[in-house]
Amino acid sequence: MRPVFIIRLSAIRRMIEELDLTSAEHLKRLKEFSLLEHPPSFRYFKNRVFEEAVKTHKITILYSAEDKKDVAYAHIDIDGPTKRPFFGICVLPEYQSKGIGKLLTNHMLQRFSETVYLTVDNDNIHAVSLYKKFGFEQVESYSKSGLWRRVALP
Repeated sequence: MRPVFIIRLSAIRRMIEELDLTSAEHLKRLKEFSLLEHPPSFRYFKNRVFEEAVKTHKITILYSAEDKKDVAYAHIDIDGPTKRPFFGICVLPEYQSKGIGKLLTNHMLQRFSETVYLTVDNDNIHAVSLYKKFGFEQVESYSKSGLWRRVALP
């Protein structure tokens, strides 16, 4: 008999789906997620044209709740001006503080082993704490946010 925690972990992993952005169905799901009400600290889709933004994605995942509703998203894209890989993540407010952000961050960093950057609002203490646990360090500071980097492991 398999231990309960292994069964639960297996079920959680099945809730993560890596998207194929050449698939119309996957693009539709991501577009629908992009139109939801996100936490104020997540501005990725508000600051970009959706169709242009997804062209730069290297890895994109959605996390679905048990009712199949997409409730979290993460990606790694290549920033145009700097050509740096950037990590982005969003967990809908009602699903925060349940370990989903940690799960998605872990998944993405296992899939992408290069040095990666992110920006985070200075007052987003939960996100800052999470990123520190994964080895991100602040490399630049702005008035309301900071640029963080996780150096690739040798």
